[in-house]
Amino acid sequence: MKVKSKFKKQSTLLCGAVLAGVLLFGIGNTASAETPVTVEINGKVQTFSQPALIKGGSTLVPLRAIFEALGAEIEWDGKLQRVVAQKGAQLIELTINKSTASINGETITLAVNAEIINGNTMVPLRFVAEALGADVSFNNDTRKVSITSVKTISTLEQKVNEIYSSIIDASMTDFQKVYAFNKYLANNVIYDYNNYMNDTIPKESFTPEGALLKGFAVCQGYTEAMKLFLDKAKIENRIITGEVPSDKKSWEMHTWNLVKLDGEYYHVDSTWNDRDLKRKDTVYPAPYGDVDLDYFLVSDNFIYATHRFQKDKYPKSGTKFDKLFGDPLATGFYFPVYESKNNIIVQRANSNSTVSLVTIDKDGKEVSGALAKEQINGFLNEIVIDNHLFYTVDQRTGEHTIDLYRVTLDGKDKTLVAKDMNGQPKIIGGNVYYYSTWYDPARKLPSKTSIHRVSLSTGEDKVLLEDVRMLSVSNNYIYYEASKNMQVEIHRVTLEGTSDTVIAKNIDFGNYLFSDNYLFYVEALDYSKGFDQNSRIHDLQLDSLKDTLLFEDKQVTFMGFKDGVLTYRAGTQTKTVKVGS
Repeated sequence: MKVKSKFKKQSTLLCGAVLAGVLLFGIGNTASAETPVTVEINGKVQTFSQPALIKGGSTLVPLRAIFEALGAEIEWDGKLQRVVAQKGAQLIELTINKSTASINGETITLAVNAEIINGNTMVPLRFVAEALGADVSFNNDTRKVSITSVKTISTLEQKVNEIYSSIIDASMTDFQKVYAFNKYLANNVIYDYNNYMNDTIPKESFTPEGALLKGFAVCQGYTEAMKLFLDKAKIENRIITGEVPSDKKSWEMHTWNLVKLDGEYYHVDSTWNDRDLKRKDTVYPAPYGDVDLDYFLVSDNFIYATHRFQKDKYPKSGTKFDKLFGDPLATGFYFPVYESKNNIIVQRANSNSTVSLVTIDKDGKEVSGALAKEQINGFLNEIVIDNHLFYTVDQRTGEHTIDLYRVTLDGKDKTLVAKDMNGQPKIIGGNVYYYSTWYDPARKLPSKTSIHRVSLSTGEDKVLLEDVRMLSVSNNYIYYEASKNMQVEIHRVTLEGTSDTVIAKNIDFGNYLFSDNYLFYVEALDYSKGFDQNSRIHDLQLDSLKDTLLFEDKQVTFMGFKDGVLTYRAGTQTKTVKVGS
């Protein structure tokens, strides 16, 4: 073995169980000049060619024999009379008849010098504790030294333990644990897609370290991280190596997990259950983050629609969860919309482009009949209020209107809250705010618009404003668009519909963007001055109503605002500008 003795100096942490009073092992005058000592390592009495002994009031032990018994590697330099030892990241150097030694570059002072006795390097017992972080005790009556190695927990193992204790409790069933592991990986690991597409995937992205410590991984990293969780939970599992269709070629290697619950195996593909991998910006965000249940506890036949593997190499799967998590031919996503200690409600896609809401108990059993199959449009900002789940349904009448429903958490009692809404309603306190358009049946044209407030407790639907279009509800205000003298204005009113204030006017028709605490808008051009003019773009801070001219450019349309950066299109060019800096 070759051990490097050049190293960077760093601090050394000693085992907390080793106390200064225990380490000196001075025995006073009760012992002779050289008294033999028995050594026990991890409960087993050791036999050495040169026994440990007490000399000059200090206990000396044979370095090589004890270090090797504790898993360290030793190199002896006879010319320099120096010992170099290494155990994991610990690098130890010691020279005979020298009063100091070094541990990872940190100099320590020995109780007595190391010396050679009968061809064996003997060191003070305290040094063993400092060098290898072992627990050491001495029984003065029996003259016995007990050394217990302390397991060094790796950074990865520490992370697994930390995550496990944060998401798992003793009352959870194995079904709930597997569900929690799948959700954690989806919400906390990002698929390393750019490196995958560029064939530059770093080695760590194939590992659980990449997934759990760095937060980036490809399928193998997800799969091995899942296995670490399952092993810790003592849930029997296997890793499957197979193939899936890819963005780069028809089929390529892929890994996922096979999990045993209630005596049967099921497939869990945590990579494909991560919405990051789908990369679809238009997907309505799931209430519980990035997690999908598309490939959660599914059968061989279900997963074989998109994955292929050698079935004869792995145990045959069960099928009982297939009916819970959808149809392999369905288009859409299966994800949780509500969670409690004892159940979850899942949005389940059906093969006829509809969805159902299904309540599942802690053992993975459906505990209520599915709700009527409906084309669910989305879930409100506050999904569960007073034990009711709120969601919207697209009427699919061609007029882009939706209805708002609430349903009890057992899925049995569904109530219509509001009809003919445009856009996504918002719940604030005990009220729902929405914008409605009434269409003339004869002409099929919008004839009347209004902003409503519905009380969730009484169901009262009150019209707050008419002939205006609601844009946003935030900061305890309703923001709406109105036209005056052929110009577009944006107003705000209180949640009661009072204190009407114009916050921006003379706006280019429809050319504005609400985002976070900002309103971005383009001033209307005066075309009497010609058509080749720059547009003036403003940012208005909604809390202070401070209006700032942000920049000027031609033919500006807004694309989005995220992390302080406004993205817009100027003609055919896409540009960005930093806001608030």
